[in-house]
Amino acid sequence: MIKPLEEHVAAFALAIGKKLRAAREARGLSQLDLELRTKIDRANIRKYEKGQLNVTIEKLLALAAALDADLNFDLVLRNKVEQPPKSE
Repeated sequence: MIKPLEEHVAAFALAIGKKLRAAREARGLSQLDLELRTKIDRANIRKYEKGQLNVTIEKLLALAAALDADLNFDLVLRNKVEQPPKSE
């Protein structure tokens, strides 16, 4: 069964958030440091990292620049086809 769009968006937001946090921590930065570098409120940064708020492209680009990180997109569209049950 194909998941509703909202579930895909939530999963994507959570995945982005985890990567943002990992990149920030790998550079030894706090959320306050990132706020000062980007002018993005740290409450929003916290919500991005937890997948509770969808980050806009503009904000994502600002965060990537502040983290000196590259944005790489590997988008794959899959056509899910229901397979008949295997007979035993």
